[in-house]
Amino acid sequence: MKGKGILPLILILALASCTTGKSISSSTENPPDVNLSEASSEEAAPGKEEAAVVPESVRDLPFEEAGIGFTGPGEKEYLSFFSSDEMERYIPAEDMFRDIDFSREMVLACFMGEQSSGGYMCRVIRLEESSEMITAYVEISEPLPGDLVAQMITRPWSAVAVPLSGKKITWTEVREER
Repeated sequence: MKGKGILPLILILALASCTTGKSISSSTENPPDVNLSEASSEEAAPGKEEAAVVPESVRDLPFEEAGIGFTGPGEKEYLSFFSSDEMERYIPAEDMFRDIDFSREMVLACFMGEQSSGGYMCRVIRLEESSEMITAYVEISEPLPGDLVAQMITRPWSAVAVPLSGKKITWTEVREER
């Protein structure tokens, strides 16, 4: 019984010593993850600067849906287009919702490949940008058993317009929760 109150006291003191009074600002909606085990509990010596652990900044990248359809290529692909000539091999310009200014924008497109019926869809739901890359999150939707769907072969696709960038594009699939 004698030592039961000491553990919470040690925990409170340890957490209090990690607080330096400095705040970290970030352009993301959620604050960056900070590993408190790396924070120093010692005060910096006068005249000496502290080395701060700053996580890489990741921000949401704005985008606009630019096209959607069911007549894409027969194979599953994730592509980025930097010119209308590149894009037209996969997506006819008339299938796009809006014109793309390729001097300022690029198009990111997901293609699901050939599907045996309707009810399938892919679409970019989020883009994150870091100093080195852009991560595109693609939501994949599939019909549930018993869903009423068109009985025809489809090749779903979706495209978004984003500010022009030379960064590497990575793709991450997210399954629609139902």
